[in-house]
Amino acid sequence: MAGNPSLFPSSFCQVSIVVRVIHLWDQAGVSAILAKYQRKLGHDVKVFKKSGWDPYKILSYYREELYNATKIDYAKKCLTVPKKYDIIHVHDLWQIVPVLRILYPYKIIILHYHGTILRNCPQWKRKLAEACCDSVLVATKDLLAFGKNFIYVPNPVDTDLFNKKTLQECGCIPTRNKKASVIIKGDMTQEAIEQLLYEQNINVQLDAKEWKEQRLPYAYMPKNLLKNEFFIDIFIWKGRLMDAHSSAGLQAMAIGVPTFCSDMKWRNELPEEHKPENVVKQLERIYETECLKHNDTIKKQLVSRIWNK
Repeated sequence: MAGNPSLFPSSFCQVSIVVRVIHLWDQAGVSAILAKYQRKLGHDVKVFKKSGWDPYKILSYYREELYNATKIDYAKKCLTVPKKYDIIHVHDLWQIVPVLRILYPYKIIILHYHGTILRNCPQWKRKLAEACCDSVLVATKDLLAFGKNFIYVPNPVDTDLFNKKTLQECGCIPTRNKKASVIIKGDMTQEAIEQLLYEQNINVQLDAKEWKEQRLPYAYMPKNLLKNEFFIDIFIWKGRLMDAHSSAGLQAMAIGVPTFCSDMKWRNELPEEHKPENVVKQLERIYETECLKHNDTIKKQLVSRIWNK
């Protein structure tokens, strides 16, 4: 057989090459959505998260198993579960990365930051973890400023669930309440958002909810979002507008709800970069690059196993 095989496909279709990926932890369903679409490519993918941390029933919706254990037992299990996987994709749990590198010197380790953890953690604390992994990914563009060589990987939206056409075919007709829904989080206040909208000559009545009060099951989110005339997706952190879309804001765009974003623009379609097949394609390229950058030992280990399937 001539030439080296690509470890990952260039087209979004079923493949014979099976790469084993484990996602340690999950934030806002990102791991679960990535796993779903990576499995569509034919890969062996597992999401490993502790029970009691799925308030929106996202992992339950995707039928991902939750591990029932104490925090300490879960952390210990995170160090042993990756043994049979080729790629260890760690979401926010930077503290375990140095130990994972000691235990698995020849595996690909990806660290993926999702926002709050990175914004509130000084660089000196996470410096060792970032040095021990192969790539550091961030979920929003503003997080690129927190480190060198970080890679922006947009959060995916499951367009099977958040799909305007499918909702219409199912008879889900928008029941607009003439209000604009906005979720308050971080150091944001309703007054600050109202002032910002006023300065942009946008006159809407806000239906504001605290982030912690939003406990609507994930499966009902599409219908709930359709109740709003608009969605305000503005993120203010330490008095600054951040270049970041919330999960709910992206979901609103995906089903056609006009959404006002932090860049002061309206959107009613999901940006291409957030479509799950595009996110997974980008992630596949990152995985492949890291596989090929590794030393001969891991290249032989991975390529040999894949070739001999």
